[in-house]
Amino acid sequence: QAHGVSAQSGLCFDAVDRQGRPVAQSHRLWPQTERLKALVAEAERGVTPGRRMAAEREILPLAQRIRQNYFTPGPGLWVDQLDAQLRPQSQFIPATSLYHIFLAYSEVLRFYTEKSSI
Repeated sequence: QAHGVSAQSGLCFDAVDRQGRPVAQSHRLWPQTERLKALVAEAERGVTPGRRMAAEREILPLAQRIRQNYFTPGPGLWVDQLDAQLRPQSQFIPATSLYHIFLAYSEVLRFYTEKSSI
């Protein structure tokens, strides 16, 4: 997470160079969902308690950013890619994104369900 996440939007860039500088200022949906799953994994199994807590603090804000920025076109629709100003960049809505959305939010739900039952 040290590289590749916009300080302004909190979203992953589509591409960064070897030094971690953004090459593409756009933001596809699927990297955001993969990051969400990675945060859940880090919150559960992070190397130190501090890393686990830091990851957990980021889960809900990222889930909310995804919902706010990518699920706005209408019920059952999503935006696949945003430009640097967080405007929809494509009219294309790949069905494969549903897989990423479902798994990411399933992991978030599982994490908080298990956490509340402890």
